[in-house]
Amino acid sequence: MVLIFLVLSLFAYIITGDKGIEERFSNAVGLPSEPESGDNGIFGFTLEGNHLSYVIILALILVATALIR
Repeated sequence: MVLIFLVLSLFAYIITGDKGIEERFSNAVGLPSEPESGDNGIFGFTLEGNHLSYVIILALILVATALIR
């Protein structure tokens, strides 16, 4: 099951590329695009906001999952 979702996710990424939803929307409605920052992150994904809060939330989710299991 995991392999099926992994293959489907990879297929969707190949089709859509590394454009985000903002770029797609701007292109679709003809809005001027913002200049690129030059940082596409890892596989086109970047984190916006406070990275420490993401790490804390991820740790809490992992701990809760381990406790439930």
